[in-house]
Amino acid sequence: MAFHTNQIIYPIISASPYLAPAPPVSQLQGICFYEKIDNLQGVRNTYIAGEILSFSNIARVMENAVSVAERMQKNRLV
Repeated sequence: MAFHTNQIIYPIISASPYLAPAPPVSQLQGICFYEKIDNLQGVRNTYIAGEILSFSNIARVMENAVSVAERMQKNRLV
């Protein structure tokens, strides 16, 4: 499932197709990409981490990813 504006398609990642639908495209037109992402937070169990979207600080994103992986491994979730 995805929504699109101006020929750009944005995927909507969801755990279940039976949850609340994503906002209609008409509600998303005219706002910037990050506002669209914020509007999708929690819709259909979709949560997007800001660190993933901010590629201006790749070192911090990588550090955070390693930290999460280490915590998951410590808790034996991986």
